[in-house]
Amino acid sequence: VGSRVRASLSSFVRALADQDSDAALDFVRRLAGAERDDAVRMSVDVLALTDPESALAFAKLLPPDSPMYFYAIIQLTPALAASQPKEAIALFTALPDGPRKSGSADLLVGELMRQDPKSAVALINTLPAGDYRDGVIGNAAEAWAVYNDFDGALAWVLQLPVGLGRDRAATRICFEWAERDPKAAFEYMRTISDPFTQRQFQTTLMEKWVA
Repeated sequence: VGSRVRASLSSFVRALADQDSDAALDFVRRLAGAERDDAVRMSVDVLALTDPESALAFAKLLPPDSPMYFYAIIQLTPALAASQPKEAIALFTALPDGPRKSGSADLLVGELMRQDPKSAVALINTLPAGDYRDGVIGNAAEAWAVYNDFDGALAWVLQLPVGLGRDRAATRICFEWAERDPKAAFEYMRTISDPFTQRQFQTTLMEKWVA
């Protein structure tokens, strides 16, 4: 019976949050314990993408050191970054460090690249070195080039430490690079030491030149 009640309550709160977030917030404030946690999670799920400010109000009902608060902040910060990038960064960076936090940075960085590339780069610099960070860098470079400033994206990539991470990031933006400065793109390709990454870069250049 208890699990049925919790499931029904969660469904009710989800539907209410979708219709009237203020009423849902007032209702959830009256709950406690597991019922409150479930209700907050459902509300955040509903509102994180469409109304991150309201989702944040729900999250703040939770203890900041609780797993559910961590979950809520991870969910809502990418959408919040569209309107309040500094608030999103502050909330994310205040979370305890660990694999789950660093592994959730990609979506937030991607949104920040549209709004505030320098803050996105600063956030990337807090991530531990490794394949995941390299992947975030590549995604960020592509987003910066597409949505904001190709020249800024290229300058950032070229100042990264020499190595596979930089080469992979350069590969993500080499199509437009070939359009703007084909000689420089070709010369960079010749410096890539990893055969697979070099082939990727070369294939992209050839697609551009054949197109």
